[in-house]
Amino acid sequence: MVVLVMEALLLQKRTSKIAMLVHLFLGSIEAAAAMGAFFFVVAGATWPWHAPAPLGDLLYRQGTTACLTAIVLMQMGNVFLCRSRRDSAFTQPLLRNRLLLTGVAAELVLILLIDYTRAGQAVFGTAPIGLAAWLVVVPFALAMLIAEEARKAIVRLRERRASVAPGQRPRGASVSGSTTS
Repeated sequence: MVVLVMEALLLQKRTSKIAMLVHLFLGSIEAAAAMGAFFFVVAGATWPWHAPAPLGDLLYRQGTTACLTAIVLMQMGNVFLCRSRRDSAFTQPLLRNRLLLTGVAAELVLILLIDYTRAGQAVFGTAPIGLAAWLVVVPFALAMLIAEEARKAIVRLRERRASVAPGQRPRGASVSGSTTS
């Protein structure tokens, strides 16, 4: 019984670290992308900032559509970045998980249907957006990629340092500090 409680506590601690990573670290970049896409759309038009937008207003619907689309696109990138807690996304085989690829493809089809079909627009209150509204998300996706890859590099570096006993050189390191093959 005590072992089960200890395992549950360890799992909860590990899960809370993952949740913090997802919500605070990557989530803040995703939120910035969503808000950036919204303001990109409305700033390009003549919406007076002090006036509330009616819910049926085309510009408001385009702004919220850009926000939703940005969230979906960032989540699509996020799923590939978070397949491993420590290994680079570039070392993970892209085509190994067919279910993941199917899910991402379905997500893309769904956001296209929501954004560009009458039925999707009627149900979700969206409006079609231009290519520029999609492209404004790219710098945020690159920022998320760089931030997550940097975090994983730090995790790997800490693990390597922790595995080397004090006073010993890492395996393969010469006296001068260069490595050998």
